[in-house]
Amino acid sequence: MMGFLLLLASVTVWAAPSTSSGHLEQMIRSAARRDWPQATRIEVSQVTSQGVVPADATLIQMNPRPLLGAINFQLAWIAQGVQKKSYGSAVVKVFQPVLLSRLPINPGEALNEENTTLQEQEISKFMQNGYFSNEIEVSDQVARAFIRPGTVIHRNQLEKPTEIKTGQMVELVFENRQMLISARMKALDSGRTGQWIRLENPTSKRIIRAKVSASGRVALH
Repeated sequence: MMGFLLLLASVTVWAAPSTSSGHLEQMIRSAARRDWPQATRIEVSQVTSQGVVPADATLIQMNPRPLLGAINFQLAWIAQGVQKKSYGSAVVKVFQPVLLSRLPINPGEALNEENTTLQEQEISKFMQNGYFSNEIEVSDQVARAFIRPGTVIHRNQLEKPTEIKTGQMVELVFENRQMLISARMKALDSGRTGQWIRLENPTSKRIIRAKVSASGRVALH
């Protein structure tokens, strides 16, 4: 009996080392970095998983993609020749430069380096309306309405400038293979390239519709 007990005492029981929450955080952060290559900082917190997960477990599924906010993930590993799985959740915060108004911006005013600035922000709260991460994205747009200083600029606040303004005299062009006809008309609407606007003949007062083709120019099709 004593010999049997000594034999048991000499046996070492082996178990796969379990993965730590820090290791899981690092795996999730690496995946988030691939989703957000422009991020200046990524934070992963509130990591939870079912049961004991070995250190050689791998992330095989994560939702939603790109990783942002509350996420779910699935881990898998092989134990004694059988694939095992575990599920978990975490919170991912992504920080990157976001375009803000530095000064008051009036309707129709162009955005530039003087009235805007980039500032690091956590972006999840801006996903619904959208945001801009550099000045180049807004270089050809103007404010649709008044923008207060310190406001994160989103897509619904901007529009492309109108090439034709209400009351402006414009050139109306009709062209086919046989002829080219042009006339001066008064714009009754503002418009950008591709939009249809109303025009008035200053002599006959007849009103027609034509498509804006360029700055100060409309075309009949």
